[in-house]
Amino acid sequence: MIRRIVPVLLCLLFMLPVPAAGEDTATLDIAGLMARQVSGNSSLLFRISAELSDQPPFFLEADQWQSFRTTAENTLEGSYIFSRAGETLGNSQLTLSLMRDENALSVLHLNGRDGEWQIWGDPLGDRLVILPRDTSVLLRDRYLTLADWGAVLLRGAGFAQAEWDPPAEGQWPALWRLITRAATQDAEWQERFEAALTPLTDQISAWMQGHTAVTLRKNEDGSIGTASLLRADGEELRREILDLFRTFYSDRTLMNLLRPLMTRQEAESYLEPGMALLYEDVLGRMSLPDTFSLERLYDGEGNMTLSTLVMPLADGTCITWKTDGTTASLRAEKEGKALEISWPENADGTVEGTFALQTPEGSWSGRYQLILSMGAVYEDEDASGRKRRQQGEMSLVIVPDEGQSFPAQTLTVSVEGTSGLATDQPARVYVVLDWQELGGGAGARLVLQTRTAAAIRQTEAVGERTVPETREDRERILSQMLASLRDTILNAPQ
Repeated sequence: MIRRIVPVLLCLLFMLPVPAAGEDTATLDIAGLMARQVSGNSSLLFRISAELSDQPPFFLEADQWQSFRTTAENTLEGSYIFSRAGETLGNSQLTLSLMRDENALSVLHLNGRDGEWQIWGDPLGDRLVILPRDTSVLLRDRYLTLADWGAVLLRGAGFAQAEWDPPAEGQWPALWRLITRAATQDAEWQERFEAALTPLTDQISAWMQGHTAVTLRKNEDGSIGTASLLRADGEELRREILDLFRTFYSDRTLMNLLRPLMTRQEAESYLEPGMALLYEDVLGRMSLPDTFSLERLYDGEGNMTLSTLVMPLADGTCITWKTDGTTASLRAEKEGKALEISWPENADGTVEGTFALQTPEGSWSGRYQLILSMGAVYEDEDASGRKRRQQGEMSLVIVPDEGQSFPAQTLTVSVEGTSGLATDQPARVYVVLDWQELGGGAGARLVLQTRTAAAIRQTEAVGERTVPETREDRERILSQMLASLRDTILNAPQ
């Protein structure tokens, strides 16, 4: 369910029915059709506008809200194009324009050329900023589905994070880049990796069985059921982790799969067998979390009636996951802070549950209802001829518990997509997001308009090449860009 909620909240309802690479294009959803078109030389055009109420919301001061309202008077327009042409294969360009009425206040360009991003425009003055680029996922397939574009963004995020925050001298490199790269490998690699993990998963399964006790119990209805309890303390966890490390470093197949995905520094830090001794030393001196437990209750017919997983983490966070056949809940707590949310296990379109947040500054709790609706693609006719059309809606209602200091509020998202009957005809997606405090409070509306069009000409970068070598250099450039945009917005003619 979480995987369904996140795309909706991002106004991407059409990502839910993801098309396969060989699917009949006549049955593609509208967003899937747009993804296919943009991966084959079509351009993607978009426009974002917002309207904010005069009254500030409960969580912001009036001057802060006014600053947002000033920004919302502008619109953001953009275009994206990815080249499939022979000589320019793999080239891309994203152009972002901050508009006031019909006037462009500021324009920023991002060119992708081979292994580098070229960034230039008004916020950078006469500089041309160069950052590294990874195109391996972009060029892997002839056409990209929505899932493929998601993989492009995920791989790019991991690559950018590793470049933006490189390890300092003596610091171990973060694994985020490796994780995103492994998660976006092709199906053949994924199958080989899953098979290579079998010895590790079998070892974990055997360890869990060895630490699980099964007992008989009398249920509330008088029937005899069973209870299983897995419990392990810090020392037992330490021994199992060491055994897993030994298995990992002795598995040459797994090493050979991971090594090509890593940089030299990453491979030296995580794949060299000699590192096992370091891990053993670190684990020997580390204070591991308290008892890990998994308790499951079964009725007389063998159906699980309750499952409770308590998983303390090394940083002091304790995760509790409960399911009882009808309701699931997740709770995370650490140092006086706690967050808990519940939802029905078998929801179909409508999700209702509770939430609670506790901090040293206060506590907030209430109920929520989430309704999802995604229509199928159907044919329609208007003055311009026959078209494909698709609609989707989402509504979220949040109601505070009695005595809470925040108001009830709603969030609604409506999406409408249209396209011609042929796969090479333009497609459009129109998204409207409305947020409102009930009872006449603050509100906001965000409108996103997107459409595909014929390929547009990419422009060549201009400016003095600047290659930021350190994180501090990149942060300084980013700060200067934001300051330039802020000055542009504040000084724009009314």
